[in-house]
Amino acid sequence: MIKLIVSDMDGTLLNSSKKISQKTSQAIKFAKTMGVDFTLATGRMYSSAAIFARQLNIEKPIIACNGALIKKHTSNEVLYEKSINYKTADLLYKVLEECGLYYHMYTQDRFFTKELKYTSLSYWNNNKTASDEDKIDIEVIEDFSNVCTEDYGILKFVAIEDEHPEKLLKARAMLADIEGLELSQSWHNNLEIMSENISKGNALKILAKECNISLSEIMAIGDQHNDISMIVEAGIGVAMDNAEQNVKKYANLVTSSNDEDGVAKAIMNLFKWWGMKIGFKYCVSRTGNTTKYWKYYKNLCLHKCEITFN
Repeated sequence: MIKLIVSDMDGTLLNSSKKISQKTSQAIKFAKTMGVDFTLATGRMYSSAAIFARQLNIEKPIIACNGALIKKHTSNEVLYEKSINYKTADLLYKVLEECGLYYHMYTQDRFFTKELKYTSLSYWNNNKTASDEDKIDIEVIEDFSNVCTEDYGILKFVAIEDEHPEKLLKARAMLADIEGLELSQSWHNNLEIMSENISKGNALKILAKECNISLSEIMAIGDQHNDISMIVEAGIGVAMDNAEQNVKKYANLVTSSNDEDGVAKAIMNLFKWWGMKIGFKYCVSRTGNTTKYWKYYKNLCLHKCEITFN
């Protein structure tokens, strides 16, 4: 039986407007009512992921920075953290400079960039209207050598290039010769660099142990290369319809796209799969409310998103 659903954010939980749809939010709430927890596994920095964790009232630890950090947003307790060695980080940023790439890096809650572009520009603009709690700490710096020191716990670098993908290929080849790094990708135009052996799949193992459940009791949902490891490790691995074919081939199931409430439908199909084995009787045993939850359960079985909570 699935006890925990772990979802990627961009391209998965979030639609193209970077929002969580009402249907998806309702399906997550329903799952939690049924005793199935929900949390995030994202390449984003922790402070960005925590914004959405608060929106969804997530209680389980969050996997951030592709698994370099696992942290409880409710208590700020860090369960796992592995930063890039500062000497390695110094070599790393120089390679990105040599390849002529835009790049940024971050710690748990600080975002460093040379220019406001791509993600940094988006965060900067969002900060203008965000609450103090939801603001991202962005620092524009000229010399990255000042932060590639042992005083900073750098969890991840991201390099981005839209027009010249060969620059990313060159950087990947050069970085492969540097010991102590893990390379991944969360979009066709980027390269993500963490400390060695960092992945969402390995983080999922740590999270499962923390939650006292087995990997077989987890459903993982994602859409990009950096999601493959957790899709493989989970009891049920789900790929989004907007995922690349290379991701889909590792999944047990493929759901609808992130603009078609794919996460909500994956959750609904999970309960449909459980069927009458746990459906009606399970609802009643947990809630004592026959009419209300039987209606919700029938909606799930009929692939409807007409879930309304009072």
